[in-house]
Amino acid sequence: MPSECEIQRICRETGMDRMQAIYHLRARAELLRRMPPRR
Repeated sequence: MPSECEIQRICRETGMDRMQAIYHLRARAELLRRMPPRR
């Protein structure tokens, strides 16, 4: 679950509502898990 401050930051920056922000953060976390970080 994304943290509260992250959710609020996304809401402010993108104008998304709460549910959209949560969905967005989850999707991004999912992507980061799938792609191993490159050095």
